[in-house]
Amino acid sequence: MSVYLYSIDWMQVIHTNPSASGMWTEFLKLLQYAIDACVPSFAVPVKCKLSTKPRQSRPVRKLDAKKRRIWKCLSKTPHDFFLRQKYKDCADEWRQAVRQNEILVEERVVAANNLSAFYNYVYKRTTNHCGIGVVIDKSGSPITNDHEKANAFNNHFSSVGVVDNYVVPPCSDVPLCCILENINISANDVIQSINKLKTNFSCGPDGLPPVLFKRLKHSLVSPWPKSITNLSLSAWFLIADVLHT
Repeated sequence: MSVYLYSIDWMQVIHTNPSASGMWTEFLKLLQYAIDACVPSFAVPVKCKLSTKPRQSRPVRKLDAKKRRIWKCLSKTPHDFFLRQKYKDCADEWRQAVRQNEILVEERVVAANNLSAFYNYVYKRTTNHCGIGVVIDKSGSPITNDHEKANAFNNHFSSVGVVDNYVVPPCSDVPLCCILENINISANDVIQSINKLKTNFSCGPDGLPPVLFKRLKHSLVSPWPKSITNLSLSAWFLIADVLHT
């Protein structure tokens, strides 16, 4: 990728794309071409979706598997009284093991004396993940229907909102004391900005990881030579903003 980036005539690229957005689009297009040509790709096998439930203890998992095996046999012979009783006893034993496992988890959370872990556990046990819970209206009556909940929120927000009077307040122009027309960015400035990037961060809006800029920082300095000082101010600010973010 470095060899490919060094071979590009960046002066021609800059002169054919004078605007800030056009320059960045062309630079991103060239960098994406280098990624597609040099970075190997492979097909990732589709895996089953992992369960978000916490992993149970081994005795609980064994009882759960035993209960499912008995239920499978019971579904074939539903009138077997002995098998039905066996399934009932196994289900009771499984419920007791699950409850005992929950007690052990709670005891470990309390013994850890970690306030963050405690509130995290309480939040998972008390939060309603199925949507908005019961809403109390102004008269104190509970609302459980989703349509009525939406109307209640709509009535409340419309009552506290301000009606637009279609009057735009006057805004006088702010006088400018001085205007910054040119800005110089050296190769050393670009290197320093890239060195500040965190390699363990995820990709930004451009879809490029920070580690890519750090690995190619010496070949990426060439698009911004020291001799170019007459580019538009917006172009340089765009370049500096991209490198800093």
